[in-house]
Amino acid sequence: MFFALLLGSALPQDAPVPVSLQIGFDGAQCTVVSDGEQFVVDKVIERASSWAADHRDVHIVDSDDAPEACVTATVFALQQAGIERIEQVREPEPLRIAVMAGEPCRLTLNDAALALEDLPALAAAAQAGRVKVQLRADRDASYACLSQVLDVLRSHDLIARVGLVMRPAANP
Repeated sequence: MFFALLLGSALPQDAPVPVSLQIGFDGAQCTVVSDGEQFVVDKVIERASSWAADHRDVHIVDSDDAPEACVTATVFALQQAGIERIEQVREPEPLRIAVMAGEPCRLTLNDAALALEDLPALAAAAQAGRVKVQLRADRDASYACLSQVLDVLRSHDLIARVGLVMRPAANP
């Protein structure tokens, strides 16, 4: 019995979930968003102290639009609070897939030709890498082709919602 307790305590424990922060600027001051709640950078130290006590890492996510001074102030506050590991995580650019008019099914990926038979492997890689997909279809694109593309993207859970954007026809 004692041996089982020792063995159980020697097993590695699950690492705490990292804290994700988005840094921004509201026009007057630097802001930070964590768990959907926005606060000013001055409040980072008091919040981060509990994260440090729990040995949580911090990920700074998608702060490209934030002024460098805001990012620097946030990182400095995190370090003062005792956070040992801070990572800046960048979200990859979305894949832009277009369904073009014409036969057979014509696709492009980021403006380069893409064969329909290559789409499932691409979708699997996007799903594994959590890459977003933007889908666009020409006005005269084949409905059958668009349907096939949607089926592949749906089967890889890459479609959360579908929006339809209609552009007015050119004046004759």
